[in-house]
Amino acid sequence: MLNRFSSQRAEVLASALVDQNLTTNQFVDLVAEYDRAPANSALLFKDIGFKSLEVMPFVAGVRRFLESPKTSENESGVPAKRRKMDEQIMPNPQDLDWFNSLKKFALYYEGERGVKRAITPITRDIAVTYAHGSHDKDWVRQTKEKPINVKCFYDDSYSVPAKAVLRSDGPDIVILKAEGEFLSFHPGMSSPRIGMRYLMMGFIGDKENPLKLNVGSVVQEKSCGRFVGSSGSCKGESGAGFWNTEGKVIGMNTAVEFCEVFPREVNQKTKQYVYASGGSTRFISVDVIASVASKYIPEEPTVEIEE
Repeated sequence: MLNRFSSQRAEVLASALVDQNLTTNQFVDLVAEYDRAPANSALLFKDIGFKSLEVMPFVAGVRRFLESPKTSENESGVPAKRRKMDEQIMPNPQDLDWFNSLKKFALYYEGERGVKRAITPITRDIAVTYAHGSHDKDWVRQTKEKPINVKCFYDDSYSVPAKAVLRSDGPDIVILKAEGEFLSFHPGMSSPRIGMRYLMMGFIGDKENPLKLNVGSVVQEKSCGRFVGSSGSCKGESGAGFWNTEGKVIGMNTAVEFCEVFPREVNQKTKQYVYASGGSTRFISVDVIASVASKYIPEEPTVEIEE
């Protein structure tokens, strides 16, 4: 059976997330009670509701098993042209603490028409985003005249002016330097490796433009410092940061490797909604980013060890 989010399921999940007494395990059990969540599903919310939630806004990493494409008609009489996916939920009680530790990295800039575009901080005053599309205008040309204001999804008072100082079309990145600091501490960087678990934070490019969270694992290494992750990604999520379980940045999303999008259901009462996407995503490693931005990243001080 092809997994779909029913209206009943969406309402139950949205209501459950508002319940501050709900534990992570109880939430996972609730999801498992209904048809299993689509691959690497993410629970997304409009600004009202999502920011105030203290429970996990996603379930857990999901391992996907793809079968042959189905051509027969499904229950609704519509030909099932997409692949059927069988998912296995792998709950991790530590996910809540993991997500809460990463909220401060949910940075963005509002581009044309107020669309949020993800920014990934890599040091106190250096951040990275993607170079393709309209960013030539937004990031490079515009910041020659005046800085852009970088914001944080979880802190309405956060506003840091920044300018684009370097663009590299090969790895598809733009380096931003803050007029001040993006963070009060160094976030730390870690090289991605096969099997490493990550959380990706980005913004979907639809009219709601919400923050989207994906959990996945690094599954393949490509050429030129690019890697493939098992989580799906959608249009608009370029620039999204990849963070490992230690809270260190491992890369930035640049492209959708393969995406199978599932239906979205809205709870009109709470204005929260569920949006799920399967497939895989491609990201550029933080090693490449750091190499490109090396002239702007201070070297770590040498520590002398007394014998």
